[in-house]
Amino acid sequence: MYHVVNNYFRLVHARGALYGTMLLENKGMQTDVRLFLSYLATYRRSSPETIRAYRSTLGQFCRFLASSFPEVSSPAEVTQGIVLAFARSLTGAPRSIRRHVAGLSSFFTYCEREGACARNPARGLPLPKVPEYLPAMPSPDDVSNLLGAVRIPWHRCALLLLITTGIRRSELVGLQLPDVDLEVGCLLVRGKGGKDRLVPLSTQAVAAIREYLPHRRSPPGEEHLLVSLQGHRLAGTRLNKMVGHLVKGSRLGRHLSVHSFRHAFATQLIRQGVDLRTIQELLGHSSLNTTARYLHSDLRTKRAAVEGLPDATGTAGGAT
Repeated sequence: MYHVVNNYFRLVHARGALYGTMLLENKGMQTDVRLFLSYLATYRRSSPETIRAYRSTLGQFCRFLASSFPEVSSPAEVTQGIVLAFARSLTGAPRSIRRHVAGLSSFFTYCEREGACARNPARGLPLPKVPEYLPAMPSPDDVSNLLGAVRIPWHRCALLLLITTGIRRSELVGLQLPDVDLEVGCLLVRGKGGKDRLVPLSTQAVAAIREYLPHRRSPPGEEHLLVSLQGHRLAGTRLNKMVGHLVKGSRLGRHLSVHSFRHAFATQLIRQGVDLRTIQELLGHSSLNTTARYLHSDLRTKRAAVEGLPDATGTAGGAT
């Protein structure tokens, strides 16, 4: 069965232009990697950014094999010890290392299912713990200052969509004109794994989109809602730069990222008493546990505030 699937993908989906140049020194792994990336694009409907991330991780792993384990030429020959050695060779923060290993685990799960290896060698590895932290969130005053610093219509449109819908960066740049219903006031958001959801639009967001549309200039056939001044579809990095520019221009004095608005959106809903299941649907989380992290973050914020209150003697930190 594995060979049948291999041949089918090789004939139909293994197109180098879709995935970019695969500079894999380990030629034995190259076919399996390309089939996996094709599977992500065709069946999982993963975003181009997701596919690029997997391609980067797998390319790095194959180069590691070529230099440290040149005798390994197929997924079936990769052991847990090899994956662990790869993880230990990585530099960077624990979150980055875990992300690389998670990418490998997804690849080997695919290979295991297709019969290319007997078991997933990236499963159950001892990995560095990721320290918990509270992402910086914009306050109401921050939002007012940021909106006051906006001078370009697509900046205002993008910023208000981030603030009032909590959608991901990739989802925002992927929005197309048919996905926006201004009469009903909702977005059809195409989320991770091809899971679509409807997200309501606030009156303020609808007004921002209406204000932006007359300024939108793009070549025929370009359906993406947000385009640059030159009419090209926006990349996620442009949103990062836009937020950074507005933060600097409004002189907030602290760092805010695109994801800060998603975190603020979820936290605000929790503080308003919205149930977790509704928040899960609005954010497009596949697991309720992921949504619950925002609840835990909010509890930590409240606890920190209580710990800072003076006790009966007037000394801070009196709460126990």
